[in-house]
Amino acid sequence: MGLVISSLLLAGATTATGQAPAPSSAAPEAAVSICHIRQNPEQYVGRAVTVSGIYKTDSSHYSYLLDPSCSSQSTLDLGFEVPERDASVAAFEAAKAEECKRTGQRGLCVLEASVVLRGEIASTKGAHLQPDLVYLIINPHSVLTYRFRAER
Repeated sequence: MGLVISSLLLAGATTATGQAPAPSSAAPEAAVSICHIRQNPEQYVGRAVTVSGIYKTDSSHYSYLLDPSCSSQSTLDLGFEVPERDASVAAFEAAKAEECKRTGQRGLCVLEASVVLRGEIASTKGAHLQPDLVYLIINPHSVLTYRFRAER
């Protein structure tokens, strides 16, 4: 069984299900699918959205969100270039480090987690081996819920 941890710090409280309580004055925003963002990037670049997916990382070379229901273009790379991110993002990073320790992974730490996060969609062009490729990135403002997956 995977480790369940909630990391959204909303008035310092979380529920037993690993989710933060919704603000009483507003209904929670529905998550936008990664498939829809990838198919319609012009509608989302520069906007903050809530996204759910499978977070994958080796804690060094890659971090991305995956939506396995997409027929193609099923990922969003993760960036951390937003100054308005809240304490839940740092709490998620700390929980990742704890999960690496718990599973005995040294150096590269391969992790997967089911996550719901809110962040800004951005795009960037180019990489070392593919200078003309356009990447879609989500810069997390907050990590609403997460659950690390059991070892494979």
